[in-house]
Amino acid sequence: MRVSLVQVCSNDDLDENLARARDGVAEACGRGAEWVALPENFAYMRREGSPYPCAQSPGGAIESALSSWAKEYGVWILGGSFPEVIPGSEKIYNTSTLFDPTGVEVARYRKIHLFDVDLSGESDGRYRESKRFQPGEEVVVAGWAHRRRDHGGVIFVDLRDQGGLVQVVFRPETSTEAHERAGDIRSEWVILARGVVEARSAETVNAKMATGEVEVNVHELRVLNSASPPPFPIEEEAGADESVRLKHRIHDLRRPPLQRALAVRDALSRAMRQSLSSQGFMDIETPMLARATPEGARDFLVPSRMHPGSFYALPQSPQIMKQLLMVSGFERYYQIARCFRDEDQRADRQLEFTQVDLEMSFVGVEEVLAVLEKTTRDGCLGAAGVELPEPFPRMSYSEAMDRFGCDRPDTRILLELVDMTDLFSTSGFKAFK
Repeated sequence: MRVSLVQVCSNDDLDENLARARDGVAEACGRGAEWVALPENFAYMRREGSPYPCAQSPGGAIESALSSWAKEYGVWILGGSFPEVIPGSEKIYNTSTLFDPTGVEVARYRKIHLFDVDLSGESDGRYRESKRFQPGEEVVVAGWAHRRRDHGGVIFVDLRDQGGLVQVVFRPETSTEAHERAGDIRSEWVILARGVVEARSAETVNAKMATGEVEVNVHELRVLNSASPPPFPIEEEAGADESVRLKHRIHDLRRPPLQRALAVRDALSRAMRQSLSSQGFMDIETPMLARATPEGARDFLVPSRMHPGSFYALPQSPQIMKQLLMVSGFERYYQIARCFRDEDQRADRQLEFTQVDLEMSFVGVEEVLAVLEKTTRDGCLGAAGVELPEPFPRMSYSEAMDRFGCDRPDTRILLELVDMTDLFSTSGFKAFK
């Protein structure tokens, strides 16, 4: 089966959703997704005067069109991006919907707008918001020089920080001193600039930047730190071997994929903490240095200075500690715990890792599963904007072994086992005897 994924319209948020959907399609079908050209009649998706590529609500005419096109062209279509407000939330999300070649909606991907504010008017707090840059106001911006361009005496620098990019401009008529200093700026220099926010002309607006409608006309510049050229581009794709990126970790961590990964991890931790707290769990930290306990792997040992010849063991898990807490009357405990296991590394195991560790008293199987499902749903929604089904699909051990030959199957893989014993039991072929 040929797998095709069509991009209907493009913006920064949708590109991330496309990558996520493409990976999902590839995993489900056991092969990479193939990109195909857009038919001409997709062009009208961009509406004149619209602040978003597709400013219509999910479930409207736009999604009906996507479903029909998926069936007509026999391709996977990721449509959107739709501005959407999730019930019970004050955040504005971008929503993109994935349709399979039969026109059926199979997934919906949500991501909070990086530069939007919530409906109460408060800033999200984690990202710089473009509306803060009001033309005519004086601002101070600081960060890394991402790109530098000299256009006939006027110097443009894309200044980058954790929140994104903003263009700062150095003109000799604004400040001769700042302009002369800007001539020395190179990639990854750390600078601080003071200037006045100005609206860009219509032909110079950069739609790919959240702050692309404005720029900062600088009249004062401070170089906080110069830098040697980075060993690889600070871009989405570094084009460098992993060993090189690990050697130059401070540069690698500045790249967008790693910035996003740590931001998602932070969002996931906060979402799961909030979910567990709302379910009556108490966050309790347990000791890292204790006696060795018999578990499944070897311990990492820490020599004791006060007791020569004796050692502490780093925890493989907080197993003994949480049992002590249960006996002590703490009925619902959790922590995001670091664990250490001195064992051979493999795909799902490292020498040190983090796990959400929890324990409950006076509960049965259904109560445990309900807690885990809610925590997982809340975590995925808070970190990635992905809604998981409620309740989770379940299958028995025997069904899993019969269909997949494994007690922890990946149900995205469509290749299942088929029992053909009845068909070949009477065959004369000796291999089937």
